[in-house]
Amino acid sequence: MSYDVISSITNNVFIPVLADNVFKSNPLFILLHRKMKKLTGGGKIIQPINLKKSVTAKSYSGADLLDIQFEQLIQSAEYDWCQYAETLPFTGLDDLRNSGPAGVINLIRANVEICEMSMRDKMGADVYGDGTGNNGKNILGLAAAVDDGTNVGTYGMISRTLFTNWKGNYSANAGVGRALTLPLMNSIFELAVIDNSRPDQILTTHGMFVRYLNLLQPNTRYMNTDIYNMGSPTLNYQDRPIVVDDQITSTPLHYMWMLNMRWMQLYVHAERNFRFVNFQQLPQQDAAVGKVLWAGQLVCASPRLQTQARDFDPTLTA
Repeated sequence: MSYDVISSITNNVFIPVLADNVFKSNPLFILLHRKMKKLTGGGKIIQPINLKKSVTAKSYSGADLLDIQFEQLIQSAEYDWCQYAETLPFTGLDDLRNSGPAGVINLIRANVEICEMSMRDKMGADVYGDGTGNNGKNILGLAAAVDDGTNVGTYGMISRTLFTNWKGNYSANAGVGRALTLPLMNSIFELAVIDNSRPDQILTTHGMFVRYLNLLQPNTRYMNTDIYNMGSPTLNYQDRPIVVDDQITSTPLHYMWMLNMRWMQLYVHAERNFRFVNFQQLPQQDAAVGKVLWAGQLVCASPRLQTQARDFDPTLTA
């Protein structure tokens, strides 16, 4: 079977399934994928944001002079494109060992499944990071978006020192394990509440999920539906779902994320949304390599409506 035919089968049959499975691999990706936006280009991803309130609004009477001074209320956060790639190797020996159309298709399926798992694990972990991994090439994840300047002073090319409204809510315990209690959970949740805007998704580790479960017994409240369609149990906190994401840091101490997904956006380049590059014969080897390419970025337009809480030890009780 020619590499052109193998490439066509891979691109038309297996790559759409790979892309779908990657974005259904963990709860955060599922939430982001539901409102994912495709962009067709641009040197950077530009996100207009409002970092301060207007001071010109006021009451007046009759012919009072109105305040028409110009205010620069809108800033533009800028984000670089982030790229991921994985290869699909195919050797001449593989072709001999899997002769016939059925054998080749099974080989393609196996290679695509490996590719899927690799991209799922890598991207699923990086989306919680701060973007500094691999010399700053990783996706700019939640650790960068939801920070108060303690670890990430500039986000989206905007200084959190100059614009304090650009700070996320960051709750830590100086690297010392602490117990999760309902009063503590209430306080860190309220950090991200402004008027009627509040976190609508809570993601954490299995250890913290169990710890919260124990706090609620014997009157545990489960959500009625599995909104993530992953078969995972979901607990209820202030009518917000709490769900486990195995990609969340748990060593040495555990994390909990309280997110307002209205302000979270996953941008994907339309030409690199798990684009498959056909198998190409290597010049000095009896082998060919195909590539799967992705480009995009995670953007948070309102860090102050999100909370990152860390340094939890699920073995501790109050």
